[in-house]
Formats: sequence, C-alpha cells, structure tokens
Amino acid sequence: MGKTGRNEPCPCGSGKKYKFCCGASGSTGSNIIPFPGISGMPPDEDLPWQESQGMPNPAIMEGRTFSSLDEAKNFTREMVGQANHNPLDDFLGLSPDQMRQLSTLPLEANQDFLSLKGSISEADIPEIPILRQIIWLIQYLENLGPVKLTAAGYLPPVHAVAWFNECFRPFTFASTLEIRPVRRESDEPGMMIVRDIMKRLKFSFMKTGKLGITSRARTFLNESTQTQYQQLFYFLADEWEWSRDEWSYFEVSPFHQTSLPFYLYALNQQGPEGWGESDVERIYTTAFPYILGEIDEGDFFFHIIMREPARYFTEPLGLTIQGNKLDTLNRVVPSKLFKRELEWGDFR
Repeated sequence: MGKTGRNEPCPCGSGKKYKFCCGASGSTGSNIIPFPGISGMPPDEDLPWQESQGMPNPAIMEGRTFSSLDEAKNFTREMVGQANHNPLDDFLGLSPDQMRQLSTLPLEANQDFLSLKGSISEADIPEIPILRQIIWLIQYLENLGPVKLTAAGYLPPVHAVAWFNECFRPFTFASTLEIRPVRRESDEPGMMIVRDIMKRLKFSFMKTGKLGITSRARTFLNESTQTQYQQLFYFLADEWEWSRDEWSYFEVSPFHQTSLPFYLYALNQQGPEGWGESDVERIYTTAFPYILGEIDEGDFFFHIIMREPARYFTEPLGLTIQGNKLDTLNRVVPSKLFKRELEWGDFR
C-alpha cells in the first residue's frame, strides 16, 4: 500500500484530510485532533472553524451542545459525579462512591454504613467464640498467676487442654477431633491465634518464659459485655492482619479484609439462608471483576473468599453459624446475633 498523501482523505475513515487526522504532527495513530492551540494549522474549508483554529469542535453530549472545552469538562465532571452517586445492581444497590469509601476507610469509620445496636449481654458470651476464649484465659491466668511456658513457647498441655475443652471444643467438628485429637496447644492453631490477638491487644505479656496478663486485660474483664464485644469487633476488622503468614491456612490476600464491609452487606442481602460457593462467585466476580486477573480462578479461590472472612471475623464474633453446627463448610449462614446486633444505614 502506497503512502497516503497529506491532502488525501485519511484512511481511518474520519472523512478528514490525512494531514489534519492521523497524519497530524505528533499523532500516535489516533484520529483525534489535539486542542487547544495547534500552532501552524492553516484554515481549511473541510474543517469546522474551531478545529481549523486549533480549538475544540462543539461537542454533543446527552443532547447538549458545548462551545468550549471548559463547559464540556464541567458538564462531564457533574455527570460522572452523579453516576458515582447512583446505586448499581453490580454492587447490590450500593453506589461507586459508597464502595470506594468502604474499601478505603476502616469499618469503625464507616458507622453510617454499618454500626452495632448494643444488644450484646453476658448471656451471649457462650455463642461468641473469641469473647468466650479471651475472657476464660484472662480469668484463668488471673487466678493462677503467670504460667511458665514450654521451651517452644506453648502453654503446658494441662492448661492448653483445659482451655480447649472449655472454649474451643464446642466449635470444632467431632470428626476433626477423631482424626487429630488436641493434646497440646500446637494441635489447635486457633489457640495460638487467640493468644496472638491478646498480645496485640496488650492483654498478655511474656517475661522470663512465663505468660501473664496485663492491667489492660483486667480493665477489659470489668467492662460491659457490649463494650468488650465492640472492642473485639473493630480490632478484628481493622487492626489485626488476617494475612499474617504464620496464621493463614492459605495465601490470604489483603483484599479479603478490605472487602469485609461489602461481604457483610452481601451476606445480609442474601437473607437467612446465607450463601454457598456459587453465590459468592456470582456476587464477587460481578462487583470485583478484576480479582480474576489477580488471584487464581476456580472453586478453591471462591472457597477462600467465602471462608476466610468467616474464619477470621464472623465466626469468632458469633455473627455466622459455626461450620460444625451446620455440618458443612460450604455455606456461610448468618446467626440470630447477625440480625439482632448489626444495624445498616440508609443507602437510598
């Protein structure tokens, strides 16, 4: 194919001369005329006057005509702002602005979206694993005094087994215990997770090989159950890192934690039956299509999306029913506490 002459029609089909389209000085192959202020561009009878002078051609957008670039920019900015404010089906009725806020601000800073009603009482403690486990160990160490740990840093078996039987066994599959009975702390990773949480909350300390509790732990013990719950709720959501290598069964992405507000909202939208793998696949790939390019696709991935927020947040806080009580790990089902304690904002 021969070279296109400067005064010949542009081969891109724009109807303009090549020299004013794809052949324009500095063009990268686009047929968009750069503006404003294209120096040295002579007037041409085939171009609108604005383009021949290096000025924007009046644009038509939603039936409106604009005579300047600034006017078009202002209208576009307003239009984009309105679009970002409108609810979308892909986000289950949330707007892009709300989704951006939820994914960038801590859950505690999003109380206009999700807050706690204040219904937690002492009677709820048996069904809130993390609260039950922490209170038990604080009281145990308060009564017993600092406990000398093993050379590997674990609780001695007699203490570990007592803690497990009282606070972890009720939430564990019987079949799991048949295969892997718990005789020491290292047999149950969840015990070390709770100890790590207590350490980061500054409830416990280790000194000269002994584990003891701090004055902050004693203060926590004397708080109301609602205050205790609220502290753990926001700590697990915003401060404790789920993806810490030593605690994660799988490679957990920070995305699992930053998408928690949407996860809770979606679970609420699903209703009392909760969701399974097909539900989470549909919801998450619609709302976050880019995740398929960042994390391996497949059932295993969606199992992680579904289970990890439950494992690190909703199940410890009693907001979803424990897997052993459902006799399955393939569904996440909201508990009575989920409906009773979580209060949602007005998204209209």
